[in-house]
Amino acid sequence: DKYKKKDAAFRKMVEALVEQENHNRRIIYQRVLALNHSDRNSYDDAATIFAKMQHEKTAPGTMIQLINGRWIEKTGEHDKE
Repeated sequence: DKYKKKDAAFRKMVEALVEQENHNRRIIYQRVLALNHSDRNSYDDAATIFAKMQHEKTAPGTMIQLINGRWIEKTGEHDKE
């Protein structure tokens, strides 16, 4: 029981951290779109472009999330879905 409580507290902390990170990311995308005078419909395109840029910069061995939501371990510079 002691570990379940610790695990639950840790999970809650991680979920809050992820939500904050996602919120901050949405703000960045919206700001970039506003600076480029893009409309709201471009949001998904901006998110896709940023994700691809991050995947390219990520070191092999790091877990990355594909556009379909699946997580994989990056094995090299030229990983594809």
